[in-house]
Amino acid sequence: LLTLWGERGVGKTALAKAVAAHLWRRRLLDDGVAFVELAEVRTEAAALGGLGEALDMEFNKWKDVSRALQRWQGLVVLDGMDE
Repeated sequence: LLTLWGERGVGKTALAKAVAAHLWRRRLLDDGVAFVELAEVRTEAAALGGLGEALDMEFNKWKDVSRALQRWQGLVVLDGMDE
């Protein structure tokens, strides 16, 4: 788990995307990269839906996410958590 922290507009998203692209090009992520935009998300169901859509999976509760990510070999970027 890595958290990029800083004020709006300092480049956290650009850095996360650059790192994800680098890891993907070096073939270090078997399952790829899932980018989830959460800035407009206001409910737990919407957060689960966005994550599920990015991972091409369906989640009804956070326990489902935990189970799925145990097998998933990739990078999940959650953007907009500071909104």
